[in-house]
Amino acid sequence: RNGPSDAPNSWKRLHGEELFVTEDGKRLNDASLASSLYWDCLARACAAAVRHCEEQDWSDRILGYWFGMNNEGTYPPAVEGWLFDHSLPMRRAWREFLRGKYGTVEALREAHGNADLTFETVEVPRDELRGRLSEVAERHYWLPARANQPRRDYLELVARLTHDGYRKVMAAMAEGAGERKRVFLYDAFKLTMLGWNLPGFFDLARSWPPVYAEVLAGSGHMRVAELFDAPGFGGAIT
Repeated sequence: RNGPSDAPNSWKRLHGEELFVTEDGKRLNDASLASSLYWDCLARACAAAVRHCEEQDWSDRILGYWFGMNNEGTYPPAVEGWLFDHSLPMRRAWREFLRGKYGTVEALREAHGNADLTFETVEVPRDELRGRLSEVAERHYWLPARANQPRRDYLELVARLTHDGYRKVMAAMAEGAGERKRVFLYDAFKLTMLGWNLPGFFDLARSWPPVYAEVLAGSGHMRVAELFDAPGFGGAIT
């Protein structure tokens, strides 16, 4: 579903631990952005698809390739209002990211305003905007840095994981074409319209949400221009 980059159900059944996990422990039907296995498998599949086309008798008529990232590049859990992934791959990536960024546990504790944190036990943040309405309404729009730093760090990590995954896919596409000059276009990085995605339009059994989540940052759409010089990138459909 949602485009060629979505893992097949057989892969998801075999690698359930690689899927996104919500704050209440529910496993969604989407691979974690922190799953190296997912990105590796996707890159191999992309390279194989391009090689197959290039081996055909009609390959001299190929100008390039289009690739649709999952949900046109917008991460399905973010569309559903889930920002923080609590899967094992993401928890490992989170702790590794914080250790690399802060270096010492003292610096981490100062930045996050929590004297009990350690690199070995720090957990992925929970979304404070999912609390009771009366509590959420009391939160200030502008927060002190330490109150918002865990969220900022998590979004930075998601962007890094997304960029690394896209680079792996793009390099694989280029590798599949070998020495032949091809254009590679990616359907991704879309600034979605207010109210998108429209679940009630596509599925009569689903209702319309009363609010729509901000989906760009949670999908890793930060500083995406850094990818435009990546091997295998020829353009984006946005």
